[in-house]
Amino acid sequence: MDPYEALGIDPSFDGDLRALRNRLVKQYSEAGATPDEERMKAINVAYESLRDGHVARVVPASRVVFRGGPGSSFVLDGRRFVLARPPREPAAIAAPVLAAGLVVLVFGWVGLAVGGAVWVLWRQLTRRW
Repeated sequence: MDPYEALGIDPSFDGDLRALRNRLVKQYSEAGATPDEERMKAINVAYESLRDGHVARVVPASRVVFRGGPGSSFVLDGRRFVLARPPREPAAIAAPVLAAGLVVLVFGWVGLAVGGAVWVLWRQLTRRW
């Protein structure tokens, strides 16, 4: 039996195979809504073969489209890839260091600690909205 047919998907399926299997197990297991022992065996065999990569997946070239930039991720043949982020500009790294040095000169180390804590809290609060 075709593993894609047993799981009710087509070869271009790119969702979570484990979640699909768990949903089918809930339906067809002994405690499920429609228990079916033969269907459960077919589901388990199909899941194992697709998970281990025994069945070659054929995806049409026109279906493979990636839209994303640095830091984006994509899944190809069951493996997750992340595009590298570009390096930060030296000015973006130096500005916070120089600002911290200025705070230490004006307010001392206590001022740096208080200012850093306020900055971290501000970043956390503004990130949620």
